[in-house]
Amino acid sequence: HDDRVPRTQDTEMKSYNSTRPRVSFKNQSHSRNDRRASKKNWGAAIKSVLDDDVTMGSASDGPMRSVVFRERGRGPRGRSSPVTRGSRVPIPRARTVVGEANWYKVTIPFGNKYEKEFIISNLLSLIAPETFVPMMYKANQQESSFYIDEHKIANKLLTCDRRITTADGFKISVRVRPGFPQCDVDNVLKEKIKLAMAKRFVLETNALDLSRFHLDPELAPDYFCALFRPSMLMAVLDIAAENIPHLAALNLDNNKLGIIERLNVLTNKFPDLKILHIGDNKIREINQIDVIKDLKLEELRLAGNPVCTRYKTRQDDYV
Repeated sequence: HDDRVPRTQDTEMKSYNSTRPRVSFKNQSHSRNDRRASKKNWGAAIKSVLDDDVTMGSASDGPMRSVVFRERGRGPRGRSSPVTRGSRVPIPRARTVVGEANWYKVTIPFGNKYEKEFIISNLLSLIAPETFVPMMYKANQQESSFYIDEHKIANKLLTCDRRITTADGFKISVRVRPGFPQCDVDNVLKEKIKLAMAKRFVLETNALDLSRFHLDPELAPDYFCALFRPSMLMAVLDIAAENIPHLAALNLDNNKLGIIERLNVLTNKFPDLKILHIGDNKIREINQIDVIKDLKLEELRLAGNPVCTRYKTRQDDYV
C-alpha cells in the first residue's frame, strides 16, 4: 500500500528545475523585538505548516532528508509576498563630500540634454544665498560638468541631487567629487590672459590685481587658470613681466598657493616691486617666504594663511 502523496502541478517541486535559488544565505539583520516576536509565533507557524503540508521520510528509516511540499503563495516569501526575492534596499547617496579639497568636479548625468542656463540658474536658486562661478562648463554626449573651488559650496550642491525637475518630469542628478582639469597654456589662452590682465591693471598705482584669478569672467567659462599650478603661475608672471616690467604692486591673494618656490623669479622680473599680497592662500611654513627675501618690499600681506595661525602668538615678529 502506497500512502505517499503524488506530485502535482500545484506544488512547488518543479521550482527545483529553476535556476532561481530558493534560499538566501546572506545574513539578514533583524531588531531584537523582531526576533522575540518571531520566537513567540514560531510554534503557531510550525503547526500551520504541519496541518497543510506533507512530509516524506520517517525517523524509523534513519537519517533522511525531509522534503516539504508547500503550496504557492504560502509563507512570508511566497510568490504573493510583497517582498521581492533577491531585492536589495537601496543605499542612500552620501550627502557630504568626503574630505576637503581645493577643487571639485560637479557632474550632471544627461545634463547635455538641457541648456547651461537652466541647470546653473536652478542650482543657484537652490543654494541661495550662497553662490558660485562654474569653471569650464562642458557638455558631451552623456553628461555635463563644471568645476568649483569651495568645499562648502560642494556640499551645498550635493544636496541639490534630484531636486531639479525638468518639463518632462525627469529629476536631475547632481554628483560632486574632488578633482580639477588639466589646461595647457597655448597662444589663444595667452591672448585671453592679456585681456584679463588689462582689466585688472591700475595705471595710477602701477598695480596688478591677480586675486582669485581662476574665477576671472574672461577665463573661467572655458579655461582653468589656477595659479597654484606652477606652469600656469609662471606663464602668467611671464606675460605680466613682458607687458608691465615696472610693476610696483602685485596682488596674489586667494589663489590657493601652497608651494611658492616659483615666486623667486619676482626679484628679476619685477625689480621695482614694493607691495606684495599673498594672503588667504595655503602657505604653512614661515621658511617658505625665504624665496622673496631679496625683494625690497615695503608691504607684505600674509593674513589668512595657515602660517599666521601657527605663529599667532609671535605674529608681529614675522608679519
